[in-house]
Amino acid sequence: MKNNFIQLNLNDRNEIRADVNLSIKSLNIMGIERINVKIDTGCPYTSIPIKKLGISEEMALRMKLNDCRNDKIKKDISFGVNDTKDKIQETKRLFRAGFYQDLKSVTFNHTGLEIDFQGFVVHKDEVKVSYDRTGNILIGMDILKDWDIHMGTVTTGETIFLACPKERLNNEYFEQLDKLFGIERSDSGRGRKK
Repeated sequence: MKNNFIQLNLNDRNEIRADVNLSIKSLNIMGIERINVKIDTGCPYTSIPIKKLGISEEMALRMKLNDCRNDKIKKDISFGVNDTKDKIQETKRLFRAGFYQDLKSVTFNHTGLEIDFQGFVVHKDEVKVSYDRTGNILIGMDILKDWDIHMGTVTTGETIFLACPKERLNNEYFEQLDKLFGIERSDSGRGRKK
């Protein structure tokens, strides 16, 4: 069934996750099926550890070396919550010197991200790819900031995440918003609680 919105349940680990189909056009990665992603409002940018897509260690290294040599691919560094001040300073120094291949925290910006949430397809022009990290695929605030999002516990006791990109708001989404949370659309287009 094709939906006109995204509806996900909070899991028993207090996470919002989904199995999606994923493509990254600039890497010729097309239609990888049933990849688990995590909705993460604490993550500023969507991040894809390439090995989570079934890419081997050897292939990931080759892809990273190609990106390191390509001046047209934008490179960034990203840090985790557990990185120390000293590690951050040393990483920044190596990054400025261009030692990208030695850094596990370097990300490479690629284009043409497509995420298919069981028939509801979301596009993003640019996405950060890591060839070294093996953690979760994170859907971050660079995507989520453009969505209308509601989350709460419904009468069944389930905690529901309901979302729709703002430019694609539709009647089915508003009907589900009313059904789950008792929020009906007002004449101004903004929701109001019953």
